[in-house]
Amino acid sequence: MKEKKAPATFFVIGSTANDALGLLYREYAEGHEIGNHTYTHHWADRSPTQIDVELNVTERLLISTLGVKTLLFRPPYGIDHQPETADEVAQLPIAQSMGYLIVGARIDPHDWGEPGGVLPAAAPVVVQRVLEQARANVGNIILLHDGGGDRSKTVLALPQIIDGLRAAGFTIVPVSELIGQTRAQLMPPLSFRERLVARADGLILRCMNGPG
Repeated sequence: MKEKKAPATFFVIGSTANDALGLLYREYAEGHEIGNHTYTHHWADRSPTQIDVELNVTERLLISTLGVKTLLFRPPYGIDHQPETADEVAQLPIAQSMGYLIVGARIDPHDWGEPGGVLPAAAPVVVQRVLEQARANVGNIILLHDGGGDRSKTVLALPQIIDGLRAAGFTIVPVSELIGQTRAQLMPPLSFRERLVARADGLILRCMNGPG
């Protein structure tokens, strides 16, 4: 993405991000946007209190690492655009009440794997699906994954997707541009009090992770 100068929005799982803080910081330092994707990737089986904790812990991790907060949230399992149960829908207002903007993704090439546990599709299939769905949906947000197993096929497909979209006349932009805002508006800087809390959180995380 750096080579292609293509911006992205990374919706991070807190527990995974905590194990790769350097990568998290690099995503932000290279100009990408960061969003909350819960702490454990659980959703419908969580109580409202647990959902609140999942979002808050991930938010505090982002604040202590990046020095900014995020207003972006994407719920797990495609609930944003394909809710399957009443419980899934019922949890969405919790994130909204916390000030989050819920972001969906209409284009899903299933790079993570097919329903039913089938292995991920080959890179050319992922590329083809993205381009076909982009034309059918006149653009829209594309969902790709950088975790949850072997993502080598996604990495292989990504440059082809970027080149193919641009050749078809599409422009690749971050979520902020889609809604007419800046990254700083969706990832605002911290207040003085929030900076103090962030320092304390950072100290706690370092203690939890051990020295070094």
